[in-house]
Amino acid sequence: MSANNHQIEKVSIKNKRGERLAGLRDLSNIKKDKYPTVILVHGFGADKTESGMFDDLAGRLTASGYQIFRFDFAGLGESGGDYADTTLTKQAEDLDAILNYVKTQSTTDQSHFGLVGMSLGTAAISAWQPKNVQAIVYLGSVAEPRKTLKRLFGTGYHPDGVSVRITSEGKRIEMHGDFWKDFDSYNLPNNIKNIQTPILFIHGEKDSKVGVESARLFFDNANEPKELKIIKNADHGFYEPAERQEMIDLAVAWFNKYLS
Repeated sequence: MSANNHQIEKVSIKNKRGERLAGLRDLSNIKKDKYPTVILVHGFGADKTESGMFDDLAGRLTASGYQIFRFDFAGLGESGGDYADTTLTKQAEDLDAILNYVKTQSTTDQSHFGLVGMSLGTAAISAWQPKNVQAIVYLGSVAEPRKTLKRLFGTGYHPDGVSVRITSEGKRIEMHGDFWKDFDSYNLPNNIKNIQTPILFIHGEKDSKVGVESARLFFDNANEPKELKIIKNADHGFYEPAERQEMIDLAVAWFNKYLS
């Protein structure tokens, strides 16, 4: 596959449970032996495209000379496994497997790694507490996932049985009890104190899924250097073209500062 300014190839790995995780590598047309590399981590019930947001972000980053990897978590998109069985702990393990794979690629610059987390992806990164990463961007931060998702599930929240949510796209998502119990193992605002990497927090001023206070909770506990950028009027997915452009401009500038 090729986009207008970069090559896209399908990749896959096995996680520690033997499930196949499907991914994409977006490679810049700017010729280099090795590329600074950014891994994009999607949110709850989403996939490696993030409804086009990650396509847009990958396009801009590859145009700036980066290599991008993005995967579907188990049970989503083209990956194997059952999403109902997912937990934050499993997602953190999957991120470990993904980073190890990315590091083995001949095109990867081992000393220039970045991460983008979207929504629950920010919680997965915080649970994982990555080492040897030089820059991180959090979009629509979820600092208290149980609280945020309990509200989203509404009457479908059944922590001791099967919780059901119908997404805005009409997709039915079921989660088993371990999904909720596992959150109790983490204090994510505390976890983020262990991440010694520059983090940029970008949040929509009118995020309808998770309020700006969630980003502030992470921001207040994160180590320097850090920045918090609130995009005026933006909702959770930075849907409007100008808002998305602003979000991508901020993210690219952050990676250019710490990865170039």
